[in-house]
Amino acid sequence: MSDAILCETLFCEIEDQIATVTLNRPQVLNALSTQVFDDLKYLFTRLAEDSEVRVILLTGAGEIEDRELGKSSNLRVINDRVWVLTGNNPVLGGDMVRRTIPILIDPDMANPETRSFSIANLFEWARERRGEVLQAMLCILGHWVAEGMQRQERAQSDSYADWSASVGGILAAAGIEGRFDHHAGEKISGGGEDDEHATLLSWIWDVKGDHPFVVRDLIYRDLVTGERPCDDSLPGTVMANMARAESSGVKSLGRWLLGHKGRWVSYPDGSAMVVKESGKNGYGVMKWYIEKR
Repeated sequence: MSDAILCETLFCEIEDQIATVTLNRPQVLNALSTQVFDDLKYLFTRLAEDSEVRVILLTGAGEIEDRELGKSSNLRVINDRVWVLTGNNPVLGGDMVRRTIPILIDPDMANPETRSFSIANLFEWARERRGEVLQAMLCILGHWVAEGMQRQERAQSDSYADWSASVGGILAAAGIEGRFDHHAGEKISGGGEDDEHATLLSWIWDVKGDHPFVVRDLIYRDLVTGERPCDDSLPGTVMANMARAESSGVKSLGRWLLGHKGRWVSYPDGSAMVVKESGKNGYGVMKWYIEKR
């Protein structure tokens, strides 16, 4: 076998009995696809037949470049890892909800910093046993390939859903019960503006259904109580303007709808809604409607 193997989505270099397999799709941030798995299957099969290869290292090519926060300069970093973040009560919105796997760390004790572990230094332990860990991971992957590379079903068809379905299949083949990233088929509101979005569209649907409306139709007072039924459902920024003057609130809600048109929001029951334009009325005022699926 030569010291280098090139496939459509990856390439491999062999040196000192170590095969370094590099995902080579930097234009899509090395997202996994069917072609990637086909290439991995082909390459791993070849490497398994090479008696000189003792370790396989999987990594990624390419770089990510973006502006440094608070500065005009750009930062460029290698795109070769999965990002793990920690936070207290983080709020996720939009598509990030299904692309994030939350992990709750519960130490089950008052002073977790005083804990002791059977592995005193996890980083050093992993570094010393790097080959064993990689071999175990590749055995799990190889078993999945041998079992036919079955994938869990996902509602979406983008690269993340493709990756999630494949990981779910790998874990299932390894006998690990449950469904990996079971929110992958959902796109639920995750707090903050997304919660406001979901609340407002749900209220408008209850009041107007799929009938066209203008913003002022929503800003009305109950003839008996004198209260505005919409107050509990309006976004915070709209309510702040409403407190100054009702006309300011009407304009603010109009701008809010304009900024959120075409943006779907999903609900735990599987339904989804979006606000869309419906032309203008005889006075030239924009009309809107809610579409629900």
